[in-house]
Amino acid sequence: MRVRTLTTTLLMLLLATACTIIGDDNAADGGDPAARAQSAEVGDTAGGASAPEAEAEAADLAETEAAEGDEQELIRAAAAQRAAVDACLEAAPMRTAVVWLDTGTSPDDAAKLEETLRQTPSITDYRYIDQEATYEAFTTAFADEPEVIELVAPESLPTSFEVRYRREVDEAALLTELEQFPFFDTFESVPDALACQAEQDALTIICSQPATEVAIWLEPGATDRTLATVGRLLDDSDLIDRFRYVGPAETYAEFENEFSDDPDVLDVIDPDKLHTRFAVHLVARTETADERSTRIDELEASLLAVQGVDSVEQLWDLPLRAACAGADPSDTPLTDLLSPPGINVGDG
Repeated sequence: MRVRTLTTTLLMLLLATACTIIGDDNAADGGDPAARAQSAEVGDTAGGASAPEAEAEAADLAETEAAEGDEQELIRAAAAQRAAVDACLEAAPMRTAVVWLDTGTSPDDAAKLEETLRQTPSITDYRYIDQEATYEAFTTAFADEPEVIELVAPESLPTSFEVRYRREVDEAALLTELEQFPFFDTFESVPDALACQAEQDALTIICSQPATEVAIWLEPGATDRTLATVGRLLDDSDLIDRFRYVGPAETYAEFENEFSDDPDVLDVIDPDKLHTRFAVHLVARTETADERSTRIDELEASLLAVQGVDSVEQLWDLPLRAACAGADPSDTPLTDLLSPPGINVGDG
């Protein structure tokens, strides 16, 4: 299969982001004056703690163990329902694919490929998506990132065909036929999600849990004042277990690692225009899910009021995220499990 064009890659940044929450939250700050960390202090009951203190600590330990047990049960339920969704999708009678064409493919060339699609018996429906429709979808997807839209001209975006076909079609044979066209770029196939809506809804209910982590994304070039203000808000919140600031150098290193096989993307990214973030881990939940969600929303509102804060992203622990995504957390890139706030693309 041919290598994706840069513009296709930009379109697909909706599904993969360079800004990821990785690394060890317990790592040292490396001397970064903006880095902060907070941890709970645990008393030493062996050093002569009173009976009430020992009882309180025992109750806290039991509460923590119960919460961990609930989380494991939730992860098992999510994994089972994710498997049910995947089995349903695999058995779905119809599939959908997007056939991307090279940027600049003429309408006449697109018509030649359309004739191949029309003559394929298993293809039940297809439609051509021209540059105008592609650009409209692009601007909708990046509505909150006007600086990205400004850098992309409609004529620089690829056109495509959206194809619907029966499951028994030989995709390998279809791909071989498409690759005979010099202007063919990539072929992306997905199951028919509408056929498994009930299973997907059940998974959504299981996975709609209060966040256990928060990513506070800052605008590029965030000032020391912004960092200090966010740090104070986190210090003052009893929701926070620990947090650290992920600065420009670490953010760009993550980006380089994620796109090491896609130099076209690296070439157009200005490191100074990447969003940095605070990676925040919340304390274990003791209240109801609704009460926790309300408290997180209140914290989010206070953070968004800080000048220089771009967005606040609520996240789950990686094991639950992986179970809901149908993946093994040991070998799943975090970018496959997160929703990005967006990327500022430089002029290269």
